[in-house]
Amino acid sequence: MAFGYLAFRTGDGATNRLVSWQGTAATFADTTVQPPTTHAYAALTWHLNGRLGAGSGPVRVTPPSS
Repeated sequence: MAFGYLAFRTGDGATNRLVSWQGTAATFADTTVQPPTTHAYAALTWHLNGRLGAGSGPVRVTPPSS
């Protein structure tokens, strides 16, 4: 059972950990991206024993321009 989650974003030549949280909520909204830059997101679970679970495959997102 997952104890928490880590969310990562890649883009602009860097990988950044955006957020980590405890609990069962499995959603996250990134309000810091600017269109039309494409970013890839991945999430990992972390467990009480400190181990990281298998991550999600990267999901590519390009926010629409206003």
